[in-house]
Amino acid sequence: MNYFKKNLFYFGFLTYLVVHVITAFEIQSLRFIPWEPDDHYHYIIKAGNLINCVFSECIGLEDIYQQTNWTPRGLSGEDLESFIWIQEREEHHTILSYHPLYSAVMAGLHLMGVSFETAQLIIDTAGAILFAIAIALFCRNVFGPEPTGLLMFLLSVHYFPYWGTHYISPFNISNVFILLGWSILVSGKRKYFLILIIAILSMTSHSLGIILSAMTLLAAFLFESDKKSIYFWSFAALLSAFMLFFLKFHLNFVESGDISAISSLVKNDILEIIENNLFATSKVTGQFFDRTKWLFAAFIIAVVYLPLIKKKTAYLWIQFYDWFNSCSKEKQRSIKIFSFVFALAFIGSVFEPHCVSVIVRFFVLIGIFVIGILSSFGYWLFTVVKENDSQKKGIIHNTAVSKVGSSFRSDHVRYSYDKLLLFFLLFIFITFFLLNNTWLLFEANRNRIDGGNLIFKKNQVEKLLTISTPQDKVLYNLNSNIEIWSFDDGSYGYMKGVDPWSINPRAEAAAYFYLTYGASKRGAVLSNIVRNTELERDWIDEKIKFLVALSPVSVSTGEGLSLWENDRIGFHFQEDGLPQKVELYIDNPWQEHFILVSGKAEKEIVIQKGWKGWVTIADKNDLSHERSLSITVKRSKLPIIRLRHLFSISTSIFRPHDWVYSEMHVSGIRTDRQSTWWPWDQGVELEVKKRYMGRPTKVTFDKRVLSPIDRCRVEKIIDDEGSTVLADLSCDNPI
Repeated sequence: MNYFKKNLFYFGFLTYLVVHVITAFEIQSLRFIPWEPDDHYHYIIKAGNLINCVFSECIGLEDIYQQTNWTPRGLSGEDLESFIWIQEREEHHTILSYHPLYSAVMAGLHLMGVSFETAQLIIDTAGAILFAIAIALFCRNVFGPEPTGLLMFLLSVHYFPYWGTHYISPFNISNVFILLGWSILVSGKRKYFLILIIAILSMTSHSLGIILSAMTLLAAFLFESDKKSIYFWSFAALLSAFMLFFLKFHLNFVESGDISAISSLVKNDILEIIENNLFATSKVTGQFFDRTKWLFAAFIIAVVYLPLIKKKTAYLWIQFYDWFNSCSKEKQRSIKIFSFVFALAFIGSVFEPHCVSVIVRFFVLIGIFVIGILSSFGYWLFTVVKENDSQKKGIIHNTAVSKVGSSFRSDHVRYSYDKLLLFFLLFIFITFFLLNNTWLLFEANRNRIDGGNLIFKKNQVEKLLTISTPQDKVLYNLNSNIEIWSFDDGSYGYMKGVDPWSINPRAEAAAYFYLTYGASKRGAVLSNIVRNTELERDWIDEKIKFLVALSPVSVSTGEGLSLWENDRIGFHFQEDGLPQKVELYIDNPWQEHFILVSGKAEKEIVIQKGWKGWVTIADKNDLSHERSLSITVKRSKLPIIRLRHLFSISTSIFRPHDWVYSEMHVSGIRTDRQSTWWPWDQGVELEVKKRYMGRPTKVTFDKRVLSPIDRCRVEKIIDDEGSTVLADLSCDNPI
């Protein structure tokens, strides 16, 4: 028992640390670019702005600022709301720097020689470690070491709503810093100067830190015993001043002037504010209670079940207030204060006028606190039962020769059954909690590793900067829909049945990638803002010389051609475009595969582990009578599980054959008549069937589908390596 108590904290802490660090590292390391690319590249672009735009002019950001601050005319109703939403989104993503410390750290890492993507990986891994330390310090000071060990063991796999603890973001870094400040508060050491510095770090990590600093100020006031202390009120005044400063302005790097931190997001209708915030609140709380229901079931069993079965047994009444009364005065005070602070913040978030789901961003702190209470109660229950068990054994031993002893022996038998049933039920409920959350976490990691795994090439940006001048403008096609449609009249569409200002988040990420790596030094036009508005006349002219768009493969599949077992690609060739040979550029880093080629006949092509290069899969004689062929991916043998998979939370203990082993990637398709990576205007049509698609999707390599503006024509494909296309563009002047 003593050994268990001594090491429970370290066991829980290390379990949490290993799971979270491996999750953070593995998700990024198994991808070409960061997961959820639109979110991560809008973090990354702010670091690029620090390097590119602080000491020199960034024409591209100036252009985007003008487009996002243009007052729309001729729009009303839902069209107006959609357009303003797009403007706010692009301004928020590309210009407003509301997490300067996060950006500065990333920029510093980049200046040390690592890519922005690697810097993101480093920050995510370091953030996971800091989160573990912050939770451990705060909860240890509130609940004690042993309950904190149990808490962190449960949190190791607990899948919180939204980003939770497993996925690091600027607002989670803000949560990390504030937890460190709170750990100082509950320790009884009123080091207000240090708490002030930590609160400033939280506010510079994300604007959420303003809310968290207000919660810190309230908690500090409640903890402060000397309400007339000059030291405390000096701290309160300084912290309030910094909160007002960060509330008023975001740092930004556009010469047009400061942009208010809140002006573009404020809602005026109180009913709309409450409705929007209640929706976010109900969603995050509902998901949290759904994922912790087994813990609450165990809690209810412990509180209700034992008193009901007490009967004549010499057993303690075990209820929640008994646990609370057993806590020290300092512990009771900490729980009361933070319960009040969290409740007030929870209620206040419903009336938050910006409607940016503040509760979603700091709810992880509430969740940690709630699970901490359950863990503390559960550990106390275990120790009380053990103590009561020892007392019974002593009574039975001392009265074994008497009739009274026989009676106690009978009571002890009943007590033993009751205790066994209790712990069996608790074991079942906690096991269900762990299994349910492990599966949710596995699915989330799987989706994050697999989803939107595009390939962005820095050399494309370098080529653009070489062949262009600062006077040239680049059109970024952000309108490409998830599927390209061909109409009977031979025209092509992007948005069939879709809002005209809808966006493709993958295309957004590609634009942010270009701007991050230096394209902000050239003019920039965002198609999702200017298209179909009066801005199109002002911005679409002869100065637009280049186009950046997603490749048709990336548009149609939502990523690249990352092929897994049983994924299929069908090829169809027009009669005047029959190739002499067909080649695929294959990157197969993990495991030997073979490709089953089906045309006039069937043949197998083995792709060795570690292969990276062009592979000839067919020639003209291999085509069927319908001028088509298909390839299907197979594994040639069961792969060997690598060491990293033995420790990864992403490892599928449920479906190991389906997930443990990474895929191979097709980065290009060419015939004998092209010099590009993809067969533009060669009469080639693909039909891609992947495991997550309900039906096959078609891919057509026609240059006309790249431009989102009717009077802009693609003259030449400059570079189409990876998931993006850089092209020469020629635009007619407006009539």
